[in-house]
Amino acid sequence: MAFWKPGGKKPPTESSLPLSAEVDRDAAGEGGGRMAIFNRNETLALVTQRERLPIFKCRAAILYLVETRATTVLVGQTGCGKTTQVP
Repeated sequence: MAFWKPGGKKPPTESSLPLSAEVDRDAAGEGGGRMAIFNRNETLALVTQRERLPIFKCRAAILYLVETRATTVLVGQTGCGKTTQVP
């Protein structure tokens, strides 16, 4: 797809696109798709779930660094609990 320059030939509008280029965004809500989420700890209290995350043992140190430093970069694996441990 080329960049459209103002004053040049206008790009095609939605009505001029072939049907295959259109996206049916409502299909997912009508049985078109379903997201499965697995949480083996869903019966536990939220506090207990947070305590079981790998990064929980570093929580106090992380909060101290966030409070005392102008910038803190927190790096960890996906799902380790970075977002749930830092307010």
